Amino acid sequence: MKSVADLPDDTVVVINATDTFAAIYYGDIEDPQQQTDLYGEIQIYAPSDSYYGNCGNAWMVGGVAAKHGWGPLLYDVAIEWATQNAGGLISDRGSVSDAAQGVWNYYMRNRD
Repeated sequence: MKSVADLPDDTVVVINATDTFAAIYYGDIEDPQQQTDLYGEIQIYAPSDSYYGNCGNAWMVGGVAAKHGWGPLLYDVAIEWATQNAGGLISDRGSVSDAAQGVWNYYMRNRD
């Protein structure tokens, strides 16, 4: 797992959020709207009572894609942001990939 200290000097973590959606990704320090060669993005969605229930007002992961080793840092940021702005973060209620399941299992076993 990579940490903020491992980010290239020209890369920042960007949070683009609205009331119902947030994209968290690796952006260029000069132009944060531009993603870098260090590809990685997690998309999260606000609670929707109409389909999944409110799940304690937690936001839900909608999709994640990242270069090997760079996904967990995006999850860390998403969890922090969703905890500060709502009721935390939950996994996708439709499907969870094997890689994502590994991340969630790690959090369950190793994080408070």
